[in-house]
Amino acid sequence: MDYNLNFSNKQRDYWGRGSMYSRDTINVSPDTSNSIIKNKTDSLLGSSVFTKIHKGLNCNEFLAKNGGASSMIMDAFSHWHKKDKKYEITPDKYWWHNLLSKVDNHLLQYATNDKAGYSYLAAAQTMGIIDKLYKKYGDDLKDKLEQMNDDIKNGNGPSDQEFEKDVNSAANSAKNKIKKDIEKADKTGMQAGKGNSPEDLDMMDLMMDARLQKLISVKSSNIQDFLKVTIDKATECVGGKATIIEESIFDSEDIEDLVNIENFAHIALFDDLVTKTKKYTTSFDLYIDDSGSMTQNTSMSDDYSSANTVSYRNLARMVAFKLEQLDLLRDCYLFASTGYMPKIDKKHLFAAHIGGGTDIAQCIKHSKKVNRPSIIITDGYDRLDIEKDYHKDSFILCVGMNSMDNSFIRFAENKQLMFYDRGKFLKTVVTKENQWGRIEIKGERV
Repeated sequence: MDYNLNFSNKQRDYWGRGSMYSRDTINVSPDTSNSIIKNKTDSLLGSSVFTKIHKGLNCNEFLAKNGGASSMIMDAFSHWHKKDKKYEITPDKYWWHNLLSKVDNHLLQYATNDKAGYSYLAAAQTMGIIDKLYKKYGDDLKDKLEQMNDDIKNGNGPSDQEFEKDVNSAANSAKNKIKKDIEKADKTGMQAGKGNSPEDLDMMDLMMDARLQKLISVKSSNIQDFLKVTIDKATECVGGKATIIEESIFDSEDIEDLVNIENFAHIALFDDLVTKTKKYTTSFDLYIDDSGSMTQNTSMSDDYSSANTVSYRNLARMVAFKLEQLDLLRDCYLFASTGYMPKIDKKHLFAAHIGGGTDIAQCIKHSKKVNRPSIIITDGYDRLDIEKDYHKDSFILCVGMNSMDNSFIRFAENKQLMFYDRGKFLKTVVTKENQWGRIEIKGERV
């Protein structure tokens, strides 16, 4: 595959401190010389689209020998991303234009046009059509596509009815999957994926990850429990109050408690049904541990197979994503080694990465300085100065672990420390003296 290299001076230090190039330092454009859609795509975005879709295909060798994987992948992306498409269709690509038209849908186009994340989802499913056909026909697919192309070129109907049926079936399946993926992304209520940057693609990858869907869902009891305890405590510490708002069940989006449930027994009284919702007047700064140890995996259940594991890093970002969705996130920082704690734009939440060691104390110090409640998400590999590094408005979520160093004793005793391990929040327990005469801080399953 050929690449066009474009260099820019623009840099963001949180893209990867230890790497030779940041993601904004080198732009690699996929070769689109054989594409039938000639609209230009930003170099960095195009590179991300190609890399992500290419690695998910099983027919790449076939594509490389028959028109080029990069050209076809970028066609699939442009088909969904570009509203006014500029076509240059050569006679040998009639079959490809015909296949793209089979998966087309006006309403889906409306949802994907000029939205990189959504177009990426649709393009991946579109390329999946070729994958499915190659799985059945292998290298014979080349002859099948050439015959299909000849039929179109000569104005004839399909000469191979079985193959035409397989193409239509794969295209219809792709359309249904695209629709479901878009609906799933829309249910998050976020703007994630609706921009036109590589970060939007990263956000979509995480939102589509089935292992993390329970952390996206508003109904997730574990996340709701964590938010309730954390927010109530933070609000209390800063002297704020939670306001109870009563409204009609038909106007309410979040139901915390049903006030007059007896009215369910009387249809005529449905309009009198009232929900009780707690609204908070505070918000939080969020500090995400992005040290090297956060790239390790933890299980989302008691099943330790690779299909049920997720990195601490991604788990932390999904909790952050939920806070942003609930409009409780103020400023967001990544932290690692001492003296390195960049503030990140929320749209870069899933893509930004720094790496390095762990220094939780700097987060606490900064939270004191700005005098705002904070949530710190970490795997807990650190020690604190018990007195100097304590802050009554800082709350710590330890992910993928069930114990912490005893220097976190004040946070544990004041219920400002929680553990999340294997898909569950754990009860924080302080043991004053274990068998070795030491204080222990552990998370226990209830």
